[in-house]
Amino acid sequence: MSVVVAYAAFMSTLVFSPLAAHDGIAPAKPGTEPFEQFRPVYHFLARDNWINDPCGPYYDEETDLYHLFYQYNPNSTVWGNATWGHAVSKDQVTWEDYPNALRPFEDKWDHLGVFSGSAMGNAIDGKRTVFYTGVTALPIHWTKKYLFGEHVVYATTADNGKTWQKGSEPLIELPPKGLNVTGWRDPNVFHSKSLDTYFGFDATNGSNYLLVAGGIHDVGPRIFLYHAEDYKNTTFSPYSASWGFNFATTVYREIQDEDGEVHNVMRFAAEGDPNRYPMWATGSFSGGGCGVEVDPEAGLFTPLMVGVSDRSDWYANSIYTDKDVPREVGITIVRDIYDVDEHLVGKGDWIVSDSKDVSCADGSTKQSKTIKTLGVKPLSDLQLLRNVDALEQVASVSVNGSSQVLNSTGASFELIAEVSDFERGSKVGFEVRRSSAGDEVTTIFYDDAEKKVTIDRSKSSTAECAVFKDNGVKPISDSVWGYLYQI
Repeated sequence: MSVVVAYAAFMSTLVFSPLAAHDGIAPAKPGTEPFEQFRPVYHFLARDNWINDPCGPYYDEETDLYHLFYQYNPNSTVWGNATWGHAVSKDQVTWEDYPNALRPFEDKWDHLGVFSGSAMGNAIDGKRTVFYTGVTALPIHWTKKYLFGEHVVYATTADNGKTWQKGSEPLIELPPKGLNVTGWRDPNVFHSKSLDTYFGFDATNGSNYLLVAGGIHDVGPRIFLYHAEDYKNTTFSPYSASWGFNFATTVYREIQDEDGEVHNVMRFAAEGDPNRYPMWATGSFSGGGCGVEVDPEAGLFTPLMVGVSDRSDWYANSIYTDKDVPREVGITIVRDIYDVDEHLVGKGDWIVSDSKDVSCADGSTKQSKTIKTLGVKPLSDLQLLRNVDALEQVASVSVNGSSQVLNSTGASFELIAEVSDFERGSKVGFEVRRSSAGDEVTTIFYDDAEKKVTIDRSKSSTAECAVFKDNGVKPISDSVWGYLYQI
């Protein structure tokens, strides 16, 4: 179970919350039973109130600490007062709260919000630097008229991330002139040998790039690219192609696969109507790909492969490079079932891997090609959450038309089971959080006739909750992507 130690943090008396809180709800106090009851067991969550995008995660070699920032409202359980919360970890599993790193209402260039961004070591003035979006005009949404209230600003630290000092002026004040943008935010700073080669820059003199995510009205989303040798004096390069309506939280990495080949990988959040997706693309800067000719002067990132990173409610990308193994670790957010709270999840080992040969059901083998794609899996460090003393091994359980109770009494657990002698067209599953009378129970089962996995929460609680009773939550009827292994 994660351990979170709270530190005292300065909290502004100003409150900006354009979303109204639910009437009649009194927020539970931290440390109380109601407060802890529905908090995730291991997904990172702020000490209280609203949380969404992860921001600027990084590993500090000097202190052997992982740093995580996140969008946070210190004053309310709904969106507003965009602040950078801060936590550190020694193992990427158990996190300790630090005082808030960046706050609005204090400076000219971010007085209405400190939006998402990224981090880079040995950057401005040779210091660890976070680059973020300072907000001076609201509301901001791709469906509304753009108010030119987003600016690329920065802050540096001289004490290994304990405190941060904001720059006095923005690095980039406004989007490129002449573009009717839908948004322009979430700067991602990085180095790139591929872009150095494409643009003809001498990387030995220092070559730094910055992506800003957004879009153009009536055209589509765009990723805006900037270059600077000193991080401060930037030049704008043309932008990417279009998917959806607006891009957000875009990150870029050059990932080497097991054969030593380097892939240009871009992860981005694509806002659509009504859906939004976390997506990825690999591609080139050579002006070719997918059989499409492009203008080499346009500087387009040409996708060779495009995919969806995750088909759950995963959103808002952020990546950091791990210390011991050559892996890129991604962290993002998911919303809870009522769409009123968010918490950080989805850490993973990002790799590029080969596919296997294709075998047919009749036993024949077809001629196939080896392809490479982007892979994701749960962060292996999460095994630290396991309580080895609580392991229960059951040699054999017969549940033919019946059920059997296991000894596990924990609030959270992993279940690994093989189902043998399974009759096609039947059902198999398990129940959790079952009361002695059976009036409270959550059921998870696989229906082979329907080829469907169902999580039945209709009896998960006998309690009445007027706030959420008519909140429009309905069972999911659309197809859901996932993995089910039938033995």
